[in-house]
Amino acid sequence: AWQLYLNGRYHWDRKTEDGFLRSIEFYTAAAQRDPSFALPHAGLADAYAVLGVFDLRPPASVFPQARAAAQRAVELDAQLGEAHASLGHVATQFDRKWREGEKLYRHALELRPTYAQAVMWLANSHLMQGRIPEALAESRQAQLLEPMSLTFAANVVMVLSYTGRLDTALEQLKGL
Repeated sequence: AWQLYLNGRYHWDRKTEDGFLRSIEFYTAAAQRDPSFALPHAGLADAYAVLGVFDLRPPASVFPQARAAAQRAVELDAQLGEAHASLGHVATQFDRKWREGEKLYRHALELRPTYAQAVMWLANSHLMQGRIPEALAESRQAQLLEPMSLTFAANVVMVLSYTGRLDTALEQLKGL
């Protein structure tokens, strides 16, 4: 089950439609192999949600699946930060419940302070609410937690571009 889960993470990290769909296959197989293993359910939640965020699938069809998977992960392990972050992502991106999303992200980070994905989602939540200084600080924190991740580096560039700091954003891009 662990190896199947890791294969799911690999495909999810590819950040392509095919990668997200393949990750769903691996996470589903991991959950079937070990029904008490919570991480694959959090992975499923993330994969379904990102399909909706990037409009690769109709959000109304994938976000309910994301929510159900995240809730299942919490049922299996209430101390799993990834699961609470996944619920926060659904609350923020689909329900547009900013306070609930932020509360869930912060709880996830209490449980797992180094979970860069939750930090990035918190940054993006701040950005969507126009809380630019917080968004920039959080996006930079996510990049510090995962310095080799292009995703987190690109997120800093996105936030910088929203601040109008295009020269700084360009410098950040050159460093990728």
